[in-house]
Amino acid sequence: MFRKRVASVVKKYASNIAPFLLLAGVLLIVAIPAVKPRRNFIDESAVNVDGIPVLITSSDASHHDATIHQYHRIVHGQRSVGSESIAVYVNTVENSSIILANFLIRSLQRKNNMACETHFYFVNGSTLHWPIPNSFVRAALFINVSSLKTRNLCFSVYGKNGMQPNQDLFNVAVAMAREWNLNVDILCQNPHIPYSVTRSKYEHYLAALQTAVIAPQNPQPWHFFRPSGISMLAIGTEKSDGLYELSVAHHIAAMHEQLIGTLSYLDERFHHSTSVWVPLSVTEYVEYDIAQFGIILLVASLLSVGYSIYELEGLCLSPRVVLIFLAPILASGANKFFGVWGSFVCSIFLTIAWSVCAWELSWLTINAVMLCLLIILQPATGLLVGSGVAVQLVFLHVKCQKPPFLFLGTFFAWAVLYYFIVMLKIRHDDMNTIGGIYLSFFVYPNALWVTSRLIRSVLPTM
Repeated sequence: MFRKRVASVVKKYASNIAPFLLLAGVLLIVAIPAVKPRRNFIDESAVNVDGIPVLITSSDASHHDATIHQYHRIVHGQRSVGSESIAVYVNTVENSSIILANFLIRSLQRKNNMACETHFYFVNGSTLHWPIPNSFVRAALFINVSSLKTRNLCFSVYGKNGMQPNQDLFNVAVAMAREWNLNVDILCQNPHIPYSVTRSKYEHYLAALQTAVIAPQNPQPWHFFRPSGISMLAIGTEKSDGLYELSVAHHIAAMHEQLIGTLSYLDERFHHSTSVWVPLSVTEYVEYDIAQFGIILLVASLLSVGYSIYELEGLCLSPRVVLIFLAPILASGANKFFGVWGSFVCSIFLTIAWSVCAWELSWLTINAVMLCLLIILQPATGLLVGSGVAVQLVFLHVKCQKPPFLFLGTFFAWAVLYYFIVMLKIRHDDMNTIGGIYLSFFVYPNALWVTSRLIRSVLPTM
């Protein structure tokens, strides 16, 4: 009886609630920073931020050595059994990074309570593959400091496909930076926004989602550490006119020493906290566990649109839908040989060609499945770009199959594409990241498909 009642309600209302599901999904994604922010905290009980002794002094910091004595230096911990290690990578392109690493090596050699080995690798940032210690790696740091005169640090947390280190590693580093009066910005991987530690919550939220999509499009060797199970935190500095100031150099070196010492005292890798979060600042974040319900509502809106088509057209699925995936390939080829005008003409041709296709569920179904997969593959793309996709496709609803509505839908479909490519500067020709592939093979074809529906609705009346 209950199942029959549920089935009757679904049959009666399922095709009419697409706009409400879309609105609910977008509102949930937008409202989370205000409704459900969480304060950053260190979940690992073995961490004692205030109890880590620092041996480096201002006198030590006055002797800056920019010489690479060995490209692989191992500092043996006196309590180490040799089976666990910390990996520290130093960018040899920056003299300040080399100076800082030499500070740390000398200081760590004097410590008598280090519980694991510290491997220092002096590497070029453009090298494709970095060495990894053969032992168990508790965590890894990348010293990419360009100046020891500024207190403005950059923490880079986004790796391949937006993957992040364990949040405890980030939170410990932030706590220690603040203890030494250093500022931290975690969105420096986004070249399109300036350094700032005073962004509003919503500005930071949108910029964080944008950065999670854009950062992997500029691949770095350390991006691949997280898929290997190693939490990596890259620490750099804001660009500065000067290279060295004694007090600042001492504070930055002390912060790094304290961080390495903390990692040494751990019993195991950081694992208690999450590795997927949206930062609202260095002290607040949003959990993806809640945000993913926004993506689920967006998927539900697509299913509602599909059900409306099913009620009118029946179960209309066609294998020809795979031809839609040729659109970005053809447009890219046209752009390569004929420039922007070639891509423009190709888009017009594809739109007219697709206008002969009937209304069907195939393309809508593929979009719904892909949006579901983004919850796993790259949640930031699902939240940011997936919202745009849901807006594009809601105009395929049977009640919108009239020229005025489809004209509005066409406008929004291309506006969404313009916003992601021009305003947010997400590279649409990047085939090595989830964000780039999704933009090329779904957002762009969606704009073409909605436009083809407009042409199909207009042609019979002409």
